[in-house]
Amino acid sequence: MKSIYSLLISFLVCITTFVSCKNSSDNQSNIAKAIGSADTNIRADKALYGLLGPVQTVTYSEDYSLNFDRAGNIVGGYSERTRYNKRSRTDELYDMTTETSTFDELGRVIHQLGSEYEQAFIYEEDFYYPSSMTGKYYEIGDDEPSKITHTYSYTPKDFDQFGNWISRMDNQEKVTRTIIYWPDPYDIGTQPHYKTPKAVAKAIYKAQKNEDVKTYLGTYEYSKRRLADMTVENMTTTIVGKKDEFAVRTFRIVKDVAVNEKEHEVIVDVLCKSGDIRHMHLFVYKGDDGYWYNSGLGFESKE
Repeated sequence: MKSIYSLLISFLVCITTFVSCKNSSDNQSNIAKAIGSADTNIRADKALYGLLGPVQTVTYSEDYSLNFDRAGNIVGGYSERTRYNKRSRTDELYDMTTETSTFDELGRVIHQLGSEYEQAFIYEEDFYYPSSMTGKYYEIGDDEPSKITHTYSYTPKDFDQFGNWISRMDNQEKVTRTIIYWPDPYDIGTQPHYKTPKAVAKAIYKAQKNEDVKTYLGTYEYSKRRLADMTVENMTTTIVGKKDEFAVRTFRIVKDVAVNEKEHEVIVDVLCKSGDIRHMHLFVYKGDDGYWYNSGLGFESKE
């Protein structure tokens, strides 16, 4: 098994990259996401490894992995204790040593100092990954530290949809990493666009009939899903596995009534698998983007 020290050095080396490539229309959008940002949360452990987006697991070609929780912190903890001071964090590591990492205004690591090493990172403009890393490593008995410099080159196809690199040339040697992301608990795929109130109602009851959680979630605006914590998990409980008397067999849109310019009441007759007919009154609204969405409000009438 690799020592904590050797693994740490390998991890730190893995965050450095340099983009040197021609324009590629197929991959420019991915590269464009690899831009440093003042919004980068340096308190999240993933910032130490140069990882963007909701990373769950990263596996390097050296055949070791890191697992992150949804907040971007290493499962089990990166260190025993962490202290923060403006753009720096000092970690008390599990091997009883400390490491201080300093970030720039764009959330990029520019310097790391441990008890047996020191590393400095150079960046090109506002790109998130360094163009080079120079390290000094101290061994017991050595009068002078050993010095190592790494430079990296990439092509446009080496970036994924979140702007993370997935392969690189490290001093002429190719290194890869595989990244698995946490699924978005509030949405799967892109936000559907419903142009009419009836289209929303049709999607709602079609989703219920087919127990299609993805479609059902898509009838709500993304912001509402997050605000109400409407996750895939709890909506699955709502939509899937209902008793037969509440499950939809068929439905028919009866009427679309305008309450006002941005709100409609859509009346739907629903035939349940039990054979009962339910008269549902559903309220939908027009969002700021001009499309129609499920408000989550409604009632059932006897006629």
